[in-house]
Amino acid sequence: AAPKPEFTGVEPRGLQPGTTATVRLLGKDLTGELKTSDARVTIRPLDGGRAEITPPKDLWGDVEVWVGESARVKLYVDPLPQVLETEGAVTTAPLPVSFWGTLLVRGDADTYTFTGTKGQKVVVDAAAKRLGSKAELTLTLTDTTAPDQTWTHPFPVNVPAALGAPTGYVGFTAGTGA
Repeated sequence: AAPKPEFTGVEPRGLQPGTTATVRLLGKDLTGELKTSDARVTIRPLDGGRAEITPPKDLWGDVEVWVGESARVKLYVDPLPQVLETEGAVTTAPLPVSFWGTLLVRGDADTYTFTGTKGQKVVVDAAAKRLGSKAELTLTLTDTTAPDQTWTHPFPVNVPAALGAPTGYVGFTAGTGA
């Protein structure tokens, strides 16, 4: 008998409705049919441990995927453009955006930059817990025009409504349970 698939994750974990994303399937022995908790989501296997996933335009929220009889993995469908981190570098994108990264070990940090306007509200939502992570995250905001002006707080957190400068850094650092 074939070994049971050990499906541990998908990268990236964020998808935009109505668009097709190529994702990497993580785990071992990933043989069997790819399935999803929402029949409206199309999923097609590709070579090299990858798949194409297309959520419908009207879907928003959590969707589970699995391979054969494997464990289920949560994905998040979000109407904002999805940007995957560039490991080891600062990832930049215009607002509005959903940034996605993976904190591999305790102390790992992902850094993202965005440009906003003074008084603009920016929502920072770390989806780690909702997607099954045990990581304890810390958020650091830095005003690029005054690098000594930083604000750090563990999650959950209410982010200040404005940085006071047109560009800011958002950094997440993995704490316990990563």
